[in-house]
Amino acid sequence: MGGRADGLLATPEFQKLLQRTHRGSMLKRELTADFIPNGYDADEVWEAVLGIRRA
Repeated sequence: MGGRADGLLATPEFQKLLQRTHRGSMLKRELTADFIPNGYDADEVWEAVLGIRRA
């Protein structure tokens, strides 16, 4: 990952999402504004968390 993705990973909202998904599975429809940093959209955030979980 690089550039924009690195910025996303560093946001408090994304870190909160990672903590949430670490505790148990989560559906995309559960992705609320609490987990989406300004300047990013839900699809972008969801793809990033899926990429991390698959890695």
